[in-house]
Amino acid sequence: MKLNPTDAYLISPYIIWGELDYRGRVSLGVKPKENFKSLDFLSKLQTPCQYIRCKNKDYLFISFPLADFTPDCSIFNLTDLELKEFYQKTYQNSQDAILKTYYRIKHLSGQEIDSLKTEELAELWHYHFNPLTDFSTLPEFNPADSLLTNCLPGYTVRNQTSGFELNGCIHHFIKVLSFCKLNDITRALEGYFFSTSLYADKCEIIIHISAENSSLINQRSLEVKELLHSIPKTDYYEANEIGENVNLFEVAIPGWCSIHGSTL
Repeated sequence: MKLNPTDAYLISPYIIWGELDYRGRVSLGVKPKENFKSLDFLSKLQTPCQYIRCKNKDYLFISFPLADFTPDCSIFNLTDLELKEFYQKTYQNSQDAILKTYYRIKHLSGQEIDSLKTEELAELWHYHFNPLTDFSTLPEFNPADSLLTNCLPGYTVRNQTSGFELNGCIHHFIKVLSFCKLNDITRALEGYFFSTSLYADKCEIIIHISAENSSLINQRSLEVKELLHSIPKTDYYEANEIGENVNLFEVAIPGWCSIHGSTL
């Protein structure tokens, strides 16, 4: 089984997924100076966003398809100079839209926020790919290289009954659909590493369980499911096959902000 996650480049503080044209996406990661007091404002953003809880800290990514900002022309018949102008215009237009949303988040949340620095993004990505990493030994993130080159320069994927093993760490996922208020469900999941993708009225929570062996994975999975059973109006689906786990792993990469709502 091979991983095939969408790659990205960091033009700090913006993340460009795929190409800098109509095929790509642009996103920005932010964090509140203190964890968000309420998440009610997220439903008012009306743009794809991804709320992440990692190590009991809040992170929020906003995302836009670059097709919304590219000049109305084909890129395949442009001269080098025209192509450079095309990319600059695309980048400037998307930057303007993201900045407007950035200030809207500050206004709606009533809290101070900061864009994520390169080091913070790198730690989030490394934690997603291998939470067992010794972060004190990681090389400095090089923005000249892509996300995958920095965080996953080489890898081995092995099938496991409880998920899949990536470079010695087993990953397993539980997908949750809850009709509770977002504040309530995220509060109940305090202490877990999870990603919530939202767009308009769609909300899907992906809980990321990782450990060095299947026994720990099964134990932690049981704990999560017992917790979910105690939350009213909440359904979940536990990924069984390696393909399902890999798909959720790729969807939940910090900053990707995929609109991936689906039935359970």
